[in-house]
Amino acid sequence: MALASFSYKLLSVISVFIGSISLVLFFAFVLGGPLKIIDLKLDDTGTLLTNTFLSVMYFVQHSLMIRDSIRSKIIKILPNESFYAFHSISSGTTLFLVIIFWQESPSIITSFAEPYCVILRLLQFISILGLIWGVKSLKTFDPFGRKQISKFIKNKKAEQENQFVYSGPYNFIRHPFYFFILIMIWAYPIISADRLLFICLWTGWIIIGTILEEKDLVNQIGEEYREYKKKVPMLIPYKIFTKLEK
Repeated sequence: MALASFSYKLLSVISVFIGSISLVLFFAFVLGGPLKIIDLKLDDTGTLLTNTFLSVMYFVQHSLMIRDSIRSKIIKILPNESFYAFHSISSGTTLFLVIIFWQESPSIITSFAEPYCVILRLLQFISILGLIWGVKSLKTFDPFGRKQISKFIKNKKAEQENQFVYSGPYNFIRHPFYFFILIMIWAYPIISADRLLFICLWTGWIIIGTILEEKDLVNQIGEEYREYKKKVPMLIPYKIFTKLEK
């Protein structure tokens, strides 16, 4: 039992480490552009093809692994209480590969000077505050699977996965994390060929991923989530002023 407990704790530490590093690098990439860690010396076509492959690799790994149908098969092999930690490690590793191998294109499509550049940076700053707001609204927020493992070790009952949260930004939009990340992605002052590719691919993935996630949430939560969908928009908080007036 002691060995098993140590193994789970080690898994938790690895998950937090890899997940945290990859997220820091990702936000640095989104806010500041390519980190230029590895230059493969490719032409424009090779650059775009490589970046497309990296993005699709991450999309497939991250989205398919978390789907209910795929997860049910995975937990037949891995312990259920370790699933989110393994998912965090897999996603963090894949995201890390995307960031370090992402190739920058020298082709600049357009760029924004002041005051538009300042406005875009302000939008990015607001989106960061929005993400923090979203995290604080989720009491069960556990992106690295740490809480799930901790409760298992302590023989405590974990929160139900279908526990429904309806507070903070979730009063105005069903997926605030995706909304604020989209703002961060789009509010960048220099649009190069690789940045435009990043915007298009990752926006499309977020939209498709959100739709797939909605299906899982309906299956997990049921009628309560169906009623929530009728009241709150999915990705664009167009009812925000109506709600604020109330």
